[in-house]
Amino acid sequence: AALQVQLPMRFVWQAYRAVLGADAVPRSSALDAEPLTWRLMRLLPALLQEPAFAPLQRFLAQDEDLRKRHQLAERLADLLDQYQVYRADWLADWAEGRDVITQGRQGVQPVPTEQAWQPRLWRALRDDVGAAAAAGSRAAVHRRFMAAAQAWQGPRPARLPRRVIVFGLSALPQQTLEALAALGRWCQVLMCVHNPCRHDWSHTVPDHDLLRAAHHRQRRRAGSGDSAKGPQGGPARTTSEAGSAASGSPSDPLLHPQGHPLLAAWGRQGRDFIRLLDAHDDLQAYAQRFAAIGQRVDCFDQNTDPARPTLLHQVQDDVLDLRPMAEMRQPPRVLNPQADCSLRFHVTHGALREVEVLHDQLLSALAADPTLSPRDVLVMVPDIQAYAPLVQAVFGGSGGSGGLGASASPQDRLRRLPFTVVDRGARHHVPLSSALERLLGLPQSRLGISEVQDL
Repeated sequence: AALQVQLPMRFVWQAYRAVLGADAVPRSSALDAEPLTWRLMRLLPALLQEPAFAPLQRFLAQDEDLRKRHQLAERLADLLDQYQVYRADWLADWAEGRDVITQGRQGVQPVPTEQAWQPRLWRALRDDVGAAAAAGSRAAVHRRFMAAAQAWQGPRPARLPRRVIVFGLSALPQQTLEALAALGRWCQVLMCVHNPCRHDWSHTVPDHDLLRAAHHRQRRRAGSGDSAKGPQGGPARTTSEAGSAASGSPSDPLLHPQGHPLLAAWGRQGRDFIRLLDAHDDLQAYAQRFAAIGQRVDCFDQNTDPARPTLLHQVQDDVLDLRPMAEMRQPPRVLNPQADCSLRFHVTHGALREVEVLHDQLLSALAADPTLSPRDVLVMVPDIQAYAPLVQAVFGGSGGSGGLGASASPQDRLRRLPFTVVDRGARHHVPLSSALERLLGLPQSRLGISEVQDL
């Protein structure tokens, strides 16, 4: 089908090279996480002699085998790699010798004393790689790319694809969205975004943020010198003011308390992503083209079946229409929670019991609905590594992944549910990786007969 599936960062880097030229942008940056790890391994001993690096000196105490230094270098390399994507403005200030950070409403603030080593570390890395390599950092290349795209006058860059489809992502950094928006002048860029609400919910905030905003307003009104103090020395808050903040009447226009509480509590990442998309999306530029072919840009549909309303469908529709709590409490609500099984909570005494209850509930659902099959079921857990052996024990019997052994009883075969555990690291399901890990650990461990048999 002439498709190339790539992760966003790799694709964007190739787009940089296509617009700026392969000679102007290297295949990979010297300030990427992997090469940066080994550069930090070499630079850290000299840098640790400076007073600003005292917090790191405490961590690296008693590090005879350099294991701590390698762990620290990996963490710092990953941190600086994230800064290049999400906080390029910080790095630009640090490179110019300004030890400041910009934080939303707080504006420009000096770097805290205990974090003063971060700007110093970034400048040391730039000096070590040299001016040419420093110009190849993600942040620097992105700035050059945006300037070149804005001033472009020639023909379309030959190495860019004609269509880019972005899908399966819950969020993207602002830097990547800016690059995709710039590519829109040469490519058709289609972004398939999951959005649970058809209305603008980008300013919906949870109650604790509203209470915090009310607290800040109270302190501003009282003044910095004579603000009221609570019983523990903290600022006092009257019951009436806290109640008014939670009910949604803050003066800050950026705070919008009206909305579904689930979106406010659990939708922060999606909320920020939708807000970024709105800043780069020009609906009027392409809405007519979608209408001309009989397609919609926003594909929202009601879930509720008027003949068979369920509690789950009602919750989904409340989120879809951004209904506030006051409206959700108004009649008519014809649902019967005792007879409705679409949304359930089970109280269990441990992870194993959770999986056992899940197994029984799935068997019951499959028996009650002949049209339902195991392939229609998706089970999500917070930590698959912790639950995988329990799932194997309850669902898998003695036959491995999704099967039963030859010694299984007929009753067990009737209760068999095929399953697959996904999103696990290679070391947990690739025997060769597990064997290699054990062999590498032999000098520091004892080898029992069970380990020999496993190998």
